[in-house]
Amino acid sequence: MKSEHQEASNEASRPPSSSVGSDKPETSAGFIQDHRQRALAYAFRLCGSQHLAEDVVQDVTLEVDKHWQEIQYPAAWMQRRSSTS
Repeated sequence: MKSEHQEASNEASRPPSSSVGSDKPETSAGFIQDHRQRALAYAFRLCGSQHLAEDVVQDVTLEVDKHWQEIQYPAAWMQRRSSTS
């Protein structure tokens, strides 16, 4: 029978099972393909124009690709950049 202390130390040594951003794809291309529609919808809600939303998402997608190695949480990063573009 394990003590509470042993249980806690076993849990601490395991990687988190579902933390935000823990499933970051190896490349930006897969991420962009999976998140483009969501980014377009978000940008449209912010600016109210499909044309402007597409421009914003295109600019942000180029930035995601350029900074991919430094980005830890790509979905949050993309949303924040969309709102400040």
